[in-house]
Amino acid sequence: MPKAQNTAHLPGFLAMTLPEDAAPPRLRSPARPMDAELHALTSAVRAGDAVAFAKFYDLYSLRIYKHVLVLARGDEAVAREVFQNVALKLAHKIVVFDDERALLAWLQRVAHNAFIDHCRARKRDLN
Repeated sequence: MPKAQNTAHLPGFLAMTLPEDAAPPRLRSPARPMDAELHALTSAVRAGDAVAFAKFYDLYSLRIYKHVLVLARGDEAVAREVFQNVALKLAHKIVVFDDERALLAWLQRVAHNAFIDHCRARKRDLN
């Protein structure tokens, strides 16, 4: 009978007795690699293809806008302003995107950072 591992560090629903040779449970799913079509699209965007960027924008703009709208707590004016900045940043930052990363998570991080930049600028303007 295998020895049990100590799982006290895991959340309650995961705290169970595991065999010693068992791999610990994953708390997050691993990032899925990009499919070939998306990889080709991001490569074309990085190469400066405007048509590819338009397709890329169409694929992800609504998701990113909704993410920014949630960050802006429903303020559509702020969300539109931040989203415009995000679109500009993506046009420049897609060049440094690493294909091994999760694309949507990276896009949301760019949007999140743009929202933080907006908040900092607004705070400076108020002072």
